[in-house]
Amino acid sequence: MGHEGSGIVEAIGELVKKVSPGDRVVLHWRKGSGGEGPFPRYETSDGNFVGGGHVTTFANMALISENRVTQIDPDIPFDIACLFGCGISTGYGIIFNELKLKAGTSLAVIGCGGVGLNVIQAAKLAHASHVVAVDRHSGAKEDLARKMGSTQYLRIESPDALNSELRALCKGGFDAVVDTTGDTRLMEEGFKALNKNGTLMLVGQPRLESKLTFSPALELFTGKKLLVSEGGGFMPDQDMPKLQDLYRQNPNAMQQVITHSYKLDQVNDAISTLQSGSCGRILIEMESAL
Repeated sequence: MGHEGSGIVEAIGELVKKVSPGDRVVLHWRKGSGGEGPFPRYETSDGNFVGGGHVTTFANMALISENRVTQIDPDIPFDIACLFGCGISTGYGIIFNELKLKAGTSLAVIGCGGVGLNVIQAAKLAHASHVVAVDRHSGAKEDLARKMGSTQYLRIESPDALNSELRALCKGGFDAVVDTTGDTRLMEEGFKALNKNGTLMLVGQPRLESKLTFSPALELFTGKKLLVSEGGGFMPDQDMPKLQDLYRQNPNAMQQVITHSYKLDQVNDAISTLQSGSCGRILIEMESAL
């Protein structure tokens, strides 16, 4: 929702050495090489000021720090390059950089949005044997999760049912559970669904005032593990070439996560589509300002 993007460099500051005008780049919130400036502030037509983080993309032009852009090759389309900024890079990084998932692993992914779907696809690439996709929506969401590589799909209306429903699909418990929702109750129940040596990976950020309780807590001392993902541990300068190579091996695999595209002035429609649960990743196309 605004911290990943792709585009063309129009101009650079005098100290910038990493990219040049005309370069095709990915905009990413994970820090790469190069200099870093303060958060930019943008003045609106009515005299107000708005700001975001180091990457702000809901505009046809943006001011980005050098360490938040990485050049891409000419054969990588901008729609895929955009997702290298977070959705794809986080999903793949969770599996290969942070969990270091091994072949034959059992995995449950809670939340089948832009990150969750890419976790599923990366798990397929890692040859996980059992991948359960969990979401509160069915229909189009289930179809997409299965296309991305899930072996089973679980629709959950209440967090209270998650542990028992997952245990019914993997009686010994899962080797790993990845939560992308930020719902602390789902995190707690996901922890219970692990096997005795399993890992719970927290990706979605909970609300500021929320509390998280793991029961029984002693299981954290007897084999179970808890990790928090930081963008999949993605290192833009080292990992961007790997993602480009993965795309070239099977372009349709990454392309299928993109289900809708809107213009910037349709952004409210895009958010409504997102809330409906009938989509994968949604792109916002900007018009050139030049």
